[in-house]
Amino acid sequence: MWMRTLEVLALVGAGTATGILVIGAVALVPCFRALPADRYVEVHQLLDRRIDPLMPILVALSAVLALVLTFAADSTSRSVLFAAGAALLVGVAAVSLSTAVPLLRRHVRQVDASNLPADWYDLRRPWQHWHLVRTLLAVGALFAIASASVAS
Repeated sequence: MWMRTLEVLALVGAGTATGILVIGAVALVPCFRALPADRYVEVHQLLDRRIDPLMPILVALSAVLALVLTFAADSTSRSVLFAAGAALLVGVAAVSLSTAVPLLRRHVRQVDASNLPADWYDLRRPWQHWHLVRTLLAVGALFAIASASVAS
């Protein structure tokens, strides 16, 4: 019974994180590209206040649960799939911590949207690239965890 509970929690966490990233890739990225720089910074600052505290928790918790399930799985195939899910979620965290989040810290979070510096770096294109990478990793993680959960 506890194994199924962990599987559900891993699926819900990974699914929620993946859903947030997919919405970002499908809806927010085009919106960000269409906005003038000052509005882009303002909107991204507003979104990050809500998303930033949630995403690391969801990704880390789901990765830990998938790792626990790797060792508790009743078959090699399920174990491999849970391990793949955990590894892909670690990839999401690594991309976030090494590229996407530092870009935002330097060029969005610490600037005044109503008074952008003349040399403001427009990070939208590189941020969007790294956001897409972590989104694809999250989709792969969700697929692996879901596959492990239904495998016999």
